[in-house]
Amino acid sequence: MAASNSTISAFCDDGKFVAVEGAPVPGRIQIHIYELSDDATACKLHFTVGHSAAEGLRKLVFHGSNFLVGLVGTHKTSVVIWDIQRGVMADELEVDDHTFLDLGKHDGAANAATAPSFFALVGDNKNRRILVQEYSGTKCVRKIKTGKWKGTERFPPRLAVSKSIAAVAANDTMYMINTSTGKKLQKYSIPTSNVDIAFCRNSANALVLIPRESGTIMIYHAQSNDEPIKVGSAARNLKFSNVELLAEGDGGPFTLLVDRTILQGGTAAFTTTTTAQTNGYCLLHLRNPKQLLTISKKASKDELVPSVVAIDADTPKVLVLSETASRTLTDKRKSGVQLSVLGPGQAGTDATLMSSAPKRQKTGDAPEAAAEGMSISEKLKQLNQHLDLEDEETDKKLATAGSSTTFNPKKATASSLKQLLSQALTANDSNLLEVAFTVRDTDVVENTLKELVDSQISQLIDHLTTRIAANPMRADALSGWLSVTLTTGRFEHQQLVVLQNLLSDRVDSLSDLIRLEGRLSIYIN
Repeated sequence: MAASNSTISAFCDDGKFVAVEGAPVPGRIQIHIYELSDDATACKLHFTVGHSAAEGLRKLVFHGSNFLVGLVGTHKTSVVIWDIQRGVMADELEVDDHTFLDLGKHDGAANAATAPSFFALVGDNKNRRILVQEYSGTKCVRKIKTGKWKGTERFPPRLAVSKSIAAVAANDTMYMINTSTGKKLQKYSIPTSNVDIAFCRNSANALVLIPRESGTIMIYHAQSNDEPIKVGSAARNLKFSNVELLAEGDGGPFTLLVDRTILQGGTAAFTTTTTAQTNGYCLLHLRNPKQLLTISKKASKDELVPSVVAIDADTPKVLVLSETASRTLTDKRKSGVQLSVLGPGQAGTDATLMSSAPKRQKTGDAPEAAAEGMSISEKLKQLNQHLDLEDEETDKKLATAGSSTTFNPKKATASSLKQLLSQALTANDSNLLEVAFTVRDTDVVENTLKELVDSQISQLIDHLTTRIAANPMRADALSGWLSVTLTTGRFEHQQLVVLQNLLSDRVDSLSDLIRLEGRLSIYIN
């Protein structure tokens, strides 16, 4: 969704999740995954995932609501897959003599729960070809040759995918390709290779091409020889780069989001509906042709605040997302017109409240930036408060579960623990699982697991992995359970890969912790 010189982000197709690149950390990328409410008026942090990488993040795409796929690096490239239900890195894909150039999301739902499907645009450095490759997990299932690859191109080739069609823009040419047969459907000459391309999200027949410097925005027909629609010129603001296209019907009219400008039109005569202005952190996303989702960071806090803006005849020409208490809305075209904004619990009604956005931090727009400038003692105090809150939350869960069961962890037997685990796993009851995990008698746990079926053992490993990923400080308390569960040998290979990646992430941060411990010792002494 965003350019390489801005904060990388991505929205899940069903609107459930939004992924946002975290503040830059040397040798590591971090991504915050937020869960949006059904009406998109509330947002909470779901997981923070990361990966050790010498070079930065370039693109993110979701596969359903189970996986997030990221393109990492410029010179040494790789594709990283995160399991967003468990909050861990599931796998990493690197191919010798291949450079990953771009990613495209896969509309198919095959194996969505176990392995993500996606498309990658790849430069074959050995045979000097550009390939569109379809992946299921880290396995390449289809290769399509699309053009020549020198490896010295000034502008990177671009990929867009929608249903059974892939579009590739490279070397001043754009191809439309059937991803099932590999057949080239259309070929267009384009004025420059320095472009962004994106398929219409709700119609596979339209694709928008937008120059990244100057030129005419065009909407192409993916499956016909009809003349492309000339939308007009738009000044690009690549600091906040977005490209999204939606259609009200198969052939339009269209609603187009370019950076922070919304344009609307049909086969011709596109007009600018509104342009958002803010000096703070803000994401924009088209929920549908009539609604714009804005996500701002709450002043002085690490939480994101979404608001839904109605796109209609009363939308002001300039939408100012102000940091002031008045939250000014300015309209250079109509005086006195206010924007319709749907507030929490008010979907479908009018309000005049805009989300505030803080001033940009020097280290970036991500949520961690608010911590910059804090002293070590303040950071330690904040950490202790966070840990106390987590302990209180765990105690509440145990108390809630304890009131609904007569199970006593200190007097647990294999029979009683099996009954509790079976109930918890069948109902996916997190509170009951927390009660079960308080059993520390290894013999009881071992005998209990012998009585569980393979699918329950697999579920148990997933729950343990998720808890350790969400709170690494629980690793010691849960290590006994994890060790006994793994010794059963009844699990899938992929679960070991996920655990290995989780442990590798923790080990990679060990040197940083050692340096921090040394600094703290100096301060204390």
